[in-house]
Amino acid sequence: MNNESACAGRGNRIKCIDKYVHTVYYYMQVVTVPKGELIVKGRFEWFKKKDELNVINHGFSFEQILDIFDDANFYEIYDSKHSKLNEDRYFGLGCTNKLFVVAVSYTEKDLIHIISVRLASPKEKNIYDAYCREING
Repeated sequence: MNNESACAGRGNRIKCIDKYVHTVYYYMQVVTVPKGELIVKGRFEWFKKKDELNVINHGFSFEQILDIFDDANFYEIYDSKHSKLNEDRYFGLGCTNKLFVVAVSYTEKDLIHIISVRLASPKEKNIYDAYCREING
């Protein structure tokens, strides 16, 4: 496998395997999310409607996890699959309130624009734990 993600699927479900992070299932369904009001808090920004949908879908508001970016062990990788010519996207793993590991998708220009937040999968938690052991000795 090269540095790209490998994808295969049937029907409306596609399984993509990224050799660096985890297995992700994408459903071939286009959902248009109205952007709505842009919320700015310190060095962060997000769209209010997207935040409301994230609470419904993943149980977290974006504001609840802002301290993940202050985690000394924050692990991030470039998201080549979702990046565009005019927008670099990143995927990060870190602890919030020292209780649990969350996964975050975001872009960064003048401010950090949060796209999505969810609990990290067990495999992602293992990646984060291994990274912490590597950098902390």
